Amino acid sequence: MKTLHVAILQFPGTNCEYDTVYAFRRLGHETTLLWHKEEKLPEGIDLVVVPGGFSYGDYLRAGSIARFSPVMEAVQAYADEGGKVLGICNGFQILTEARLLPGALKRNRNLHFISKIQHLKVVSTDNAFLNRCETGEVLSIPIAHADGNYYIDDESLEEMERNGQILLRYCDAEGNPEVVNGSVRQIAGICNKEKNVFGLMPHPERAMESILGSQDGVRMLEGFGAV
Repeated sequence: MKTLHVAILQFPGTNCEYDTVYAFRRLGHETTLLWHKEEKLPEGIDLVVVPGGFSYGDYLRAGSIARFSPVMEAVQAYADEGGKVLGICNGFQILTEARLLPGALKRNRNLHFISKIQHLKVVSTDNAFLNRCETGEVLSIPIAHADGNYYIDDESLEEMERNGQILLRYCDAEGNPEVVNGSVRQIAGICNKEKNVFGLMPHPERAMESILGSQDGVRMLEGFGAV
């Protein structure tokens, strides 16, 4: 597996950056924490991760302020040049607010914060993120969010389906669709049309060791070093 240099962003309110550092270092990768006021990304990076948390306290709308941080201009330019970007939970919300990913994350349908181990069905492995997984397999990954209800208009949704941009869906242990937060078509993770920007609400960095309930996150994050 290729050794990567991974830049992990920090915003006021981010709380999963050190879990993310641990996860990628456990896989043998080099990591750099990058404060949101930085205007440039480190030279020679292979992946940018926008981790989970509550950037700016989710004030106004989750991710809506963080997307204006100086570092996001550099992330936008990096993605435009084909650089790989991964957004986890609040990071996913930030990437949709920045229009690096389509759609939006709304308040959970039941209006409650959801925190539990969740089953996910792998929909597509034709990408740099999930290439170590099998299409149709069921993974166990923690979720912890209040605004995870993915929404997109019908026309754009159909285009995403055709392009293979739907990566993960919420399901039960047998792989049957399960309504968790109200997400359209049980969507838990997506990518952009170019398949270099990825976002998901579940937390693979919290599923790296069986003692914590699952190590399915290992194969998810390993994908970036396999290409």
